[in-house]
Amino acid sequence: MAYDVEFILSSVHAIQKRHGVVSAQPALPAAGRLYVIHNDTTSRPVYVGTASDVQQRFVQRIAAVRELGFGNAHINPIEIHVYRVEVDGRPRPPDDLGYSAGIDVEHLLIRLHLKQGISVRNIGKLGAFVNNTGQRIDLTLTAAVGQNVPAYLGGNDIYVGLPKDKVY
Repeated sequence: MAYDVEFILSSVHAIQKRHGVVSAQPALPAAGRLYVIHNDTTSRPVYVGTASDVQQRFVQRIAAVRELGFGNAHINPIEIHVYRVEVDGRPRPPDDLGYSAGIDVEHLLIRLHLKQGISVRNIGKLGAFVNNTGQRIDLTLTAAVGQNVPAYLGGNDIYVGLPKDKVY
């Protein structure tokens, strides 16, 4: 038996400031998802996070951008990529600690970025992911209809098979 874990890019959002109002466009989903904040203008362009409600998670972050007075030159390069998680073909939203069906999917997405040569900001989960499920994990990153796997990840679906007890 194997776990089939799929990260599906469901939406991409730009941070924009118009008439003094900072917002994510289109609006972020009020759902449990993994998210990637991507900003090519920094030395470590990616932050991977998780939230049981992505929209709520970003309320304070967007307010801070507005209150600190960041201008368009600083916020326009920022994108938020939102990923739906499915395990064995069923939607399994991650919790606020990044777990879905008992698997640290946030850690797996961080490792997937690192293995693609992308520098990541997260400090708590940069170490190796150890598959201690006792089962093989088949990991796939794809995009929903109307979306594309981000160009910085190569623009194509990514597949990784992790045998049980494999370090990734």
